[in-house]
Amino acid sequence: MKKRSGSLTIIFFVFLLGVVAGITITLLFAAILRHKDSGTLLNRPITFGDIKIWAGRPTDVGCPPDLNIDEALVMEKDGVYFLTIHKNKAGQINSLNLVKNTTNEPIFSMEPLKTAGKWGKATYSRGKGTGHPVGDVFMDLDFDGRFDFKMIFDDKGKVVSRSIYLDEAWQEVDHVNVEQMKAAKGKTWYNFDPNIGCWQQE
Repeated sequence: MKKRSGSLTIIFFVFLLGVVAGITITLLFAAILRHKDSGTLLNRPITFGDIKIWAGRPTDVGCPPDLNIDEALVMEKDGVYFLTIHKNKAGQINSLNLVKNTTNEPIFSMEPLKTAGKWGKATYSRGKGTGHPVGDVFMDLDFDGRFDFKMIFDDKGKVVSRSIYLDEAWQEVDHVNVEQMKAAKGKTWYNFDPNIGCWQQE
């Protein structure tokens, strides 16, 4: 019963994050559509109520220079970021991030997948102002409302453990390749099937 309750809590939490992200994106694009100037938003803020929306270069929004970001679209309230959308040099959106107010660290992020219109790698984490994850980091690979993979980080940002959600429980593994959706424990390999939303042994 406790295991089922924990699963329901996780599903509800991911659903809630999805609703928040959906509302935020809707507000963002509604504001852009209402903006009369069809030119770039780069360092030219527009407002939607008391929310300011603007675009800037990575250095303008505090992004590390080694990330593949050419420009970032920002939403802020009371002078504090709460959402950023990153674009790479090829003009493609590569991430959406809900941001922790005090430190500009992502607490929720997701990426567009190669399939048109599909999002995935929905990740929940916390950084405590350290600039790197601390504690549990959960990822929903296919954005279906259930976490599929988690890592635990120590206070210095070092990975302590990796686990996949297999057979209704977290199973620690030795290696995970998120891009290939593969994991290994010893000599046993697992593949994540996004069509059914779960890990399966090879």
